[in-house]
Amino acid sequence: MSGSGNWADQAVCAQTDPEIFFPELGGSSARAKRICTTCPVREQCLDWAISLVPLPSEGIWGGMGYRALRKEAARRGRPVPCEACGAMFVLPDPAHPVVYCSARCRAGQRRAQQAAAERRRAATRARKEEAA
Repeated sequence: MSGSGNWADQAVCAQTDPEIFFPELGGSSARAKRICTTCPVREQCLDWAISLVPLPSEGIWGGMGYRALRKEAARRGRPVPCEACGAMFVLPDPAHPVVYCSARCRAGQRRAQQAAAERRRAATRARKEEAA
């Protein structure tokens, strides 16, 4: 974990295998999060990660992965990235987190998800027809 200031030198992760904090896709981050609970500078790490624009999308920072960081940033009134276009926006109600900055982005993402689902269905039909 890198960062600015002396707090990063005191971080437990600085004396730990960095691979633990960047698990493979589908891998467990539980060990990294456990290590973070013992870290004396966990809050400073979390504050630093949440101050970044954009938020770190990979790794465990202050005991949190991307989705938890996003929620914490929203709770603190900080801008978060739209999951469709990447534009930064402040959530109108952090208790009800949204992932899109506008109805246009939400609709565009829904269309993209529907198109992907249709492609998967078409591929499945083609495989079944091939097998028949």
